[in-house]
Amino acid sequence: VHIFKEKPRLIPAFPNDPENLRYVAQLEEEMSYYVYMYKLPDRTLIIYDEHFNPSIEENGVRTGTNLQFNLSGNLNTQQQAATLHAINLWSAELAGVVPVDIKVEFVSLPSGTLGRSRQQPHYLKSGDSTWYSSALGNQIANYKVSNLSDIKLEMSSNFSWNYSITSPPSGNQYDWLTVMLHEITHGLGFASLIYWDNTLQNNGRYVYTVNDTLAAYTNYPGIFDRQLFQGTSGPNLTSLNQSQRAALVVSNNLFSGRPSSHLLAANGGARVKMYAPFSWRSGSSVSHWDWDNSATPTLMKPFLDPGFRHAVIDAREVAIMQDMGWAVCRPIVNFTNQTVTTNMTVANGCGVVNVQNTTVTPTGTLNIRAERVTIGPGFTVQSGNLTIRVP
Repeated sequence: VHIFKEKPRLIPAFPNDPENLRYVAQLEEEMSYYVYMYKLPDRTLIIYDEHFNPSIEENGVRTGTNLQFNLSGNLNTQQQAATLHAINLWSAELAGVVPVDIKVEFVSLPSGTLGRSRQQPHYLKSGDSTWYSSALGNQIANYKVSNLSDIKLEMSSNFSWNYSITSPPSGNQYDWLTVMLHEITHGLGFASLIYWDNTLQNNGRYVYTVNDTLAAYTNYPGIFDRQLFQGTSGPNLTSLNQSQRAALVVSNNLFSGRPSSHLLAANGGARVKMYAPFSWRSGSSVSHWDWDNSATPTLMKPFLDPGFRHAVIDAREVAIMQDMGWAVCRPIVNFTNQTVTTNMTVANGCGVVNVQNTTVTPTGTLNIRAERVTIGPGFTVQSGNLTIRVP
């Protein structure tokens, strides 16, 4: 007979701090739930509270089918077709249950800028002290956190573009598909929160996006920043103080790939060099692979020449997305001949997880998240914990 939504009313510790107020509002939303009131045939009223979102302990990226996108903007037919093709390339790689809202505008941009994207607003994960892109934050929260577009992307009207999906650009044209795929990758989270304005006061600070027009300083890094390191064996960027961070990002010695990460596995066990030239390049520094880190062309390098196409997502780009928390799509993941003694998670957002000849010990917890799970012979749970989550 009645459905209404409840949420706690939390008192902010710092009522004059916009970042703290936004965090408290986000936390209230995460703790909200629906209340259902039923009237039985005998006129008895029953009230049932259903938690609208999972508890903080259960918060994690939900896996489901291929990640879906909602496209809006002012694109013409050719631009829209090429943009949808770029979107579909990432949709085939990533999994998620909350569609990504992406708005693309064809506008005049500053000289030399082919395109740019903004993640709006950033999402602060409860208990993590880390900012996430809006698109990934939605998957973590399991619902659409903001009514804004998750990715706001602008493409320059000042260049000659090739819109073909099948043919590379001519010598004087830039490739829309390559640039679009590159900017979508930024919007999904391949971007640092490090700020630089050539002042000792602000160089090396973190800045997050509040909405489509406002950004603010923060003491918390982004999840992309947590993948960055000093040199091939040095400390994590987020362990450094502000002045040390400022020095690192213009040192030509910035690398990515945390220990035991997917990125290290995809790069032969070595960290990947990032673009961090001795002079700060706005819009390019830190948030790209280094220009010379491989003889093989890669999507996320900082510059693109006319007449060139590289509209391919390589293993390193997929790997760093996994390291930041995205679930990926694979037909089959085999989890076999394992002994689980601690907390382990096996995820395959768009396919099957096949488990067999595996033992979960009393001290172990096995979490399986997939579109479908098959349990084969030799699988034993010895008083341990097993959770299986499917769409």
